[in-house]
Amino acid sequence: MKKQIIIASMVCLSSCYSNWPALDKVSQAITCDMGIKELNLVAKKYKALGEFDELSNSYSLTKFDDAIGIAFNHKHQIMTIAKTKSIIGATQMTRHQGDVVIVKRCIKQ
Repeated sequence: MKKQIIIASMVCLSSCYSNWPALDKVSQAITCDMGIKELNLVAKKYKALGEFDELSNSYSLTKFDDAIGIAFNHKHQIMTIAKTKSIIGATQMTRHQGDVVIVKRCIKQ
C-alpha cells in the first residue's frame, strides 16, 4: 500500500511544469504585418492565452510555462518577436526561465 501511494504521488507531482511543444512553430508563424486581431486568431488556433498590454505596447502569447512576446511601436507595427522556453528539470518538479531568443526583427531601430 505504501509503495502504491508513493508511486501515485510521484505521477501526480511529475506534471507540475511542462513546455509548449508548438512554441517554435507558432513563433515562426507570426509575421511582421500582423495586428492584434490576427494575433488573437493565432492564440485561439494554438489554444494559448493572448493578451495585449497597452502600457508596454506589447502582445504576449503564453501556454504552459513558455511564452512569445511581440513588441509594437507607436504606429502599431510589430518591431520584434521573441520567445522564451522554460527549462524543466528531469523530475518536472523544477523550472528555470530560459533565455529570451529573438525570432524576428521587423523594424530596424
